[in-house]
Amino acid sequence: MLARLGGSPVWDRGVRLVQLAVAITLGAANMRQIALLSHHEPLFGPLSSDPSIRRTLEPIGKNELLRSRLAWARAQVRRHV
Repeated sequence: MLARLGGSPVWDRGVRLVQLAVAITLGAANMRQIALLSHHEPLFGPLSSDPSIRRTLEPIGKNELLRSRLAWARAQVRRHV
């Protein structure tokens, strides 16, 4: 669903979403704080820049199906927590 039209992305969007989720778990309040993962580079690879994270999230804001699936997943996690 997050495939890039016209070629493969330079950064794997799935990896970027995982990095962002882990950064949020570690206390990040914004995209710039993905730097919290800098000590995990052997695990995640090089960190992406703020614009790369923004471009990764951009399709979600434009796609109703993605937004509804994320809302469902968020509700599931909140129920569990």
